[in-house]
Amino acid sequence: MPEVEFCESSGGRPYVLEDLKKLGSRDPEAFRKIMDDLELLKVWPLNQLIKLNFVEQLKGRYKKIHEFKSTWNKIEYRIFFRIIGAIYWMSNLYIKKDEKTRRCEIEKAQKRLDKL
Repeated sequence: MPEVEFCESSGGRPYVLEDLKKLGSRDPEAFRKIMDDLELLKVWPLNQLIKLNFVEQLKGRYKKIHEFKSTWNKIEYRIFFRIIGAIYWMSNLYIKKDEKTRRCEIEKAQKRLDKL
């Protein structure tokens, strides 16, 4: 089974966990939903998660990045990650507000993941 790890800031703080902590203080139910959904990464094969629309692989120059999807109370949460060996490296959590993913979020993920 794959492991889930988190990209860290230069100060050693995991970006996604910090964002989840903030979300948990504002909306504990959304926090629990995302954490439950993240458990799926550990137990279901990636191709099944893609078929069930929990995960999407980005295209073009970002094809090494995947987007994990979780929805709570009509709010769409996304976490970008890259697979290296048997580890899913999580880079950033954001709230999707538009139909198309913001390029700045993808580039933030790319920058963080390139440091691995």
